[in-house]
Amino acid sequence: MSKLTRITAEVLRLPEEAIGDSLSFSETETWDSLSHMDLIATLEETFGVSLTAEEIVSMTDIAAIKRILGDKGADL
Repeated sequence: MSKLTRITAEVLRLPEEAIGDSLSFSETETWDSLSHMDLIATLEETFGVSLTAEEIVSMTDIAAIKRILGDKGADL
């Protein structure tokens, strides 16, 4: 499993196999605004990136998170 998968599963309290590109904020009960900010903080720390408010707001599914972190050169 990737670092992103492990982090997301831990923060959202989901099994790792439930983490896929289509997993989204709007369809995941444990992915609320508080857990979103926890996820963002953990991603920034783990991958050594700084995210803008616009990027944070647009990170509504795993595919978007991968794209944004990849654009910042994060080793997913």
